Amino acid sequence: MKTRTILLVVVLLLVAGSIYYLESLKVSPAGPVSEIETEFNVDIVSDGVETDGSETGEVEIKEKEMPKQPMIKDGIYPLAPELEGIVGYINTEEGTKISDFRGKVVLIDFWTYSCINCIRTFPHLISWDEKYKDQGLVIIGVHTPEFEFEKDIDNVKSAMEKYGIEYIVVQD
Repeated sequence: MKTRTILLVVVLLLVAGSIYYLESLKVSPAGPVSEIETEFNVDIVSDGVETDGSETGEVEIKEKEMPKQPMIKDGIYPLAPELEGIVGYINTEEGTKISDFRGKVVLIDFWTYSCINCIRTFPHLISWDEKYKDQGLVIIGVHTPEFEFEKDIDNVKSAMEKYGIEYIVVQD
């Protein structure tokens, strides 16, 4: 009985010691930015990377200035760039552009009909299209063929029919 008790205590101490050791190996997240700046003596300024020439190797990290882009609504989001390289307008007018839908929410889905992960998104996209198109949602499916057989527009049309896709689809 005494041997069992001692053995149990030893096992518990080994388990506790192992847990403590493994926890000490975990990488802890860095502190707030001010701590990092102080610890590494970094000044954030404006463009490129420069050293101060001293032997301490202090480095100034400079932020790149982002080009000014036109903002919409509350000045939060830049305008989306137009789609380029479209070779087929499957169920929409030739030359349809994203800017045709300015003021609406435009969801662009890049997909191909032989991609299982793409196929798994169809029910969600179709549901959102049915539910929100009258409230300003526009879905544009950009079929981006990877293989030769996917470039056949008739195959894309068959897939659209098979999966019930009625939102705008163009061929990249």
